Amino acid sequence: MIERTISKAELEVLLGTKTAEADGLARRVTELEGELTAARTSLRQVIKNQSEGAASST
Repeated sequence: MIERTISKAELEVLLGTKTAEADGLARRVTELEGELTAARTSLRQVIKNQSEGAASST
């Protein structure tokens, strides 16, 4: 059986890389949540405007 030894330095580099990736993904999630909120707000406004237009034309 071959045993692989990973040094502390290698683990620290890997941890740093994965931490940076996780931070980047967390920022992207925050950006997407903001975009989703804006899209929902816009959609509500469109629905409201169409509803008001339909009500005034009847």
